[in-house]
Amino acid sequence: MRSSNKYHGRSEVNQRSSLIWASFFAIAIAFVEAAVVVYLRKLYYPGGFGFPLKMIPQSILWIELGRELATIIMLMAVAGLIGHHFRQKLAYFAFLFGMWDIFTMCGLKFTLTGHHSFLSGTSCFLFPYPG
Repeated sequence: MRSSNKYHGRSEVNQRSSLIWASFFAIAIAFVEAAVVVYLRKLYYPGGFGFPLKMIPQSILWIELGRELATIIMLMAVAGLIGHHFRQKLAYFAFLFGMWDIFTMCGLKFTLTGHHSFLSGTSCFLFPYPG
């Protein structure tokens, strides 16, 4: 017999299933994030990073800020759908944000550097590695 959760009579099995599907969502968004960073690097830094850094046009910067905000809103929306009260929604959001962030880093590590070791000292996102 499945145990019932005190929140809306939802079983633990249903909550676990929701969390698993929400995790898939966070991982998928992480891949999209990593892909966008790869595209940006190819467009703005085709020869690799170096100083001085090339400035990204302000119009693209605003689009990037909007995309980042949209990512946070999507994670909040999923957390809001599976959580039942504020603290639970906040906990789900923190978990999903962590999943998204970790898998974004993993995606960038594999797509940008081609190294499968996280100890190689290469950078992620749009930050240059100074040496």
